[in-house]
Order: sequence, then structure tokens, then C-alpha cells
Amino acid sequence: MVFITLDTTRADALGAYGRTDGASPVFDKLAARGVLFEWCIAHVPTTLSSHSSMFTGLDPHGHSVPKNGYPLYDEHDTVAERLSAAGFDTVSAIAASPLGSDMGVQQGFRVVSEELQVDKVKRHEARAHDVTTRALAAVDQSDAEKPLFLWVHYYDAHSPYEAPAKWVKRFVTSNRPWGDPDKVVKKIATAHRSGDLQDADREWLRQTYQAEVAYQDDQVGVLLAGLDERGVLRDSWIVITADHGEMFFEDKSSPVGHGPDIELAVTHVPLLVVPPASLGIEPMRVDQVVKSSDLGPTLLAIAGQSTDLGDGQDLSPLWSGGDVPETPVFMEATRSQIKSDKTAWNNADNERGVVSGDRVLIRSRAGSDGLYDRTIRPQRLTEPEVRDTLAVMLDGWDSSAPPYREITFSEDVQEALRALGYID
Repeated sequence: MVFITLDTTRADALGAYGRTDGASPVFDKLAARGVLFEWCIAHVPTTLSSHSSMFTGLDPHGHSVPKNGYPLYDEHDTVAERLSAAGFDTVSAIAASPLGSDMGVQQGFRVVSEELQVDKVKRHEARAHDVTTRALAAVDQSDAEKPLFLWVHYYDAHSPYEAPAKWVKRFVTSNRPWGDPDKVVKKIATAHRSGDLQDADREWLRQTYQAEVAYQDDQVGVLLAGLDERGVLRDSWIVITADHGEMFFEDKSSPVGHGPDIELAVTHVPLLVVPPASLGIEPMRVDQVVKSSDLGPTLLAIAGQSTDLGDGQDLSPLWSGGDVPETPVFMEATRSQIKSDKTAWNNADNERGVVSGDRVLIRSRAGSDGLYDRTIRPQRLTEPEVRDTLAVMLDGWDSSAPPYREITFSEDVQEALRALGYID
């Protein structure tokens, strides 16, 4: 099985979800023969916590990872640990320090490729071509006598957006005078809030992001071609998703980036399951709401293992003629600042919300509730009974939050998180 996570990749950045600029031909071709989930919702817009949900089947209140830098506890069972115990060889290649071996999500992987060579001191990440090369080299170290579980993580859609020239030339139609790429997002956010940003600058930023999405998609194609040459894709499942998306002017207070909000721009993520052709499973699109924590049980089901992992649901009946109950998806935002109030869960005073059916309830930091239709651009709805029902559900989730999690970051971790914009 090949499991690919695309960091910071909005669902609507991909052609299969409606994008028309041709930025994702590899993903789109796979989607045409696979099972595409129209509405997969991430619990958090943060790399480590979202991946922890995928691998444990738990939301953040279950696995107690509030944001990057807080390692997943060893006590949690993960997909890789389950598969390793079942006789799989487990191999990973990651692209950024928030998912390093010291962060817990690598539990159960025998081979971990995490050399982050590009501008490491400042950014602690690797470009897609390097990740692809390392992933294929790691596969060459795998045990051919065992079934393979390969996880590959790409980080290119994360800011700063610096795609190779080939992709910039294709997707970016103008040059804008914003200087150092590492500072562009903050500078543009400030200009947007003050009303000084031009529409051309907004479009330019979106285009630089799409260039990264396109470059990343191309490298997924290179990866799959390399795996095919090695015989790995023969009768193998391919699963592709993202940990969260990216804001592009959907909110004035935090117009770009991710972390402070749970708008669907950052929580609506792609999810694609591509079965082996030999199984004869018909391509389909699933419009039911599912969640990132459903990935754990689903990956285990695909591997033929018991699916009793965490609280997520096995989604495999949906492509096998069966049904899966639709359950609410709870979400919470994270911040860069270290919380000063240590009497409650780290994210307790951040924006929080719940998705149930076609309704989204978002609770602001000030405590007010807004009800929205998930299928259209947010505009508050006046449905008091629905709003009150979802508010009670969210209250219940809030009451299940773990206690405040104290942590002292090492100097290296602090440097990495600061460079990536996750702490001040």
C-alpha cells in the first residue's frame, strides 16, 4: 500500500475538485479510476496534529497533540505499528521537521527517511524531488518478502511558495515586488488587513501557490512511476490525502496561511483511494462527509487487518456496496503563540467547530456561534434550532478535551518551529 500526504493542499487546488488550470494531472488521472471523497474534513489545520489523527484514528482530544512540536505519546497505537505487527514492512519518507522521528508519528516504521537538506537551518524541509528520490531509495531497502506499507509526505505547497522555474513560468503570470519569499505571506496579510493590497497581488500569491501544487503533483507522478518500475504498484492500493489546506483571503483577520482558523479553506482536504485494477472496483465519487481520523481504520481495512483503531470509521464499505453512518466532524484551530492560560486544553480558547451533514457551526474565540452551509461560501444562516443542536454537540466535544499539555521545547525544536512560523 502507498499512502501519500500532501501538506497544505486545499481540495479545490486540484482538478478533480473543480480546479481548471491543469495543476494536478497526476492526481486527476488517478481520481478518474479511484474512489474520490468529495468532503473529507481535517480536525485541525496543523501538520503534526492532523497526521496524528490519520495514524491513530483519534481527533486532537483523543491523541492530545494540540499543534506542532507536541509529540504523539508512545502509548497511542498507530497504523504503522499495527501493520508492522501483522508482518508488513513499514517505510516512510518525510519532507519537514514537524513530522520527524522525535515527534511520535513515525512509531512503527522500520525505515524512516528524514534528511531535510534544503536550507535546513532556516526552514527544516526538503523539496519534492528530494523526497521522491529518498522514498524510492527507502523502498529499495524494504523487505521484498513482506507486503509493503509506504508513507510519503510532500511539503511543497506550504509557504514560502518557491516552485522551480518551470512551474513558476507556467502558472505565475506576473512579477510582484514583495521581496524575500520567507516574508511574503506576513507582508501580504498586513497589507490585506489595512486595505492596501491590490487584486493583482492576491492573484499572484494564489498563482505561486498553484505552481507549488503543480510541481508537487508532478513529483507524485515520478514517485509512482518509480514504484511501478520496481513492481511495487502491482496489486497495490494508493491512498492520497492532505493534512490541511491554506487560506487565501477568506477571512480578513488571518487572510493567508493556516492555523488560526477552521474555515473550510483549511479543513476541507482531498481524499482519494485508488484500488488495484484487478479488484474491478468501479470509479466513484462519495459526497458523504468523512474525516481525517477515518483514515486509520480505513488503511487497516485495505490491508486486511482489524479496523478497531481509535474512534474513526472504516470507509471501505462505501466502495463495496455498503453504508457507513455519517458522524459529526469536530474541528479546532491552533495558534503560533504559546498559551499563557494553563488551566484548560491548549486550544480551548481558539476557534472551534463541528460539521454535520451540510451544516457547519463555527464558534469564534469570543464564544459566538455562526451557522453556515458547507457547500457554499460562508454566509450566516438563520436556523436557530439547527444552530442550537450543533452548539450542544460542540459543547459536548469541548467537555471531552484533555487537560492542558505542558511542554518544554528543545532549542532545536524551537528553532525549527519558529522558522516554519508555528511559534513567535
